[in-house]
Amino acid sequence: DQAALSDRASITASSTGTTAGNAGTISLNAGRQLRLHDHAFITTATESAQANGGNIEIQAIDLVRLVNKSEISTSVKGAKGSGGNIF
Repeated sequence: DQAALSDRASITASSTGTTAGNAGTISLNAGRQLRLHDHAFITTATESAQANGGNIEIQAIDLVRLVNKSEISTSVKGAKGSGGNIF
């Protein structure tokens, strides 16, 4: 019926290295609600020089709630590439 993360819990997908390697996609079916509390996060990231961040796909019917510095994010730290999409 719902999914919750708290107390610095995380769901992550990432890639590192010198060659292209896109971060993976995170797909989460949270039922009715997704709640993130106390520095919990869902993130995709790549540090590869020519890669893209992964997508984050969340299904929650009623509510997505982020409390106390929790976050949902994608990022690219290399010179090329784009951050993933959040749906």
